[in-house]
Amino acid sequence: PWRAALVTALIAAAAIAGYQAWRSQSAAAPAQGAPASGVLFASRTVNGMNVSFYHPKGQLQSGDNEVLVEFRDSASGKRVDVGTVKFDLNMDMPGMAMHSGSTVTVRGPGLYAVKVSGDMAGDWVAKLSYDGPRGSGTLGFTVNVAQ
Repeated sequence: PWRAALVTALIAAAAIAGYQAWRSQSAAAPAQGAPASGVLFASRTVNGMNVSFYHPKGQLQSGDNEVLVEFRDSASGKRVDVGTVKFDLNMDMPGMAMHSGSTVTVRGPGLYAVKVSGDMAGDWVAKLSYDGPRGSGTLGFTVNVAQ
């Protein structure tokens, strides 16, 4: 009798743990058709793809930031895997140049989380490059980092 209760409790605990793991993984990456989270602050088109940049506040902030970058096929609207993604920020001032690299993590096909730091407020040049199944490409744009 006590063994049956123990086995039932272990099975229930394993089921609950499995459900929690499934739930946290499905929440980590939005579905293929779902829009990325955050507020859109920039978008560009490159090589038949729409590239969108999202930030929780709609603008990079001075200090640490997490940006979601989404690649979608311009024709189908579906997210597309572009392979390796790099994102950098550069600010050139008289007598001084600042550079901020980033860490990029794949969140799902066509969705990348970028951790980058804008060391000070002002206008920076953002540069994004990719290399993979959709070929390679680079795009740049000016982005304002808020205080």
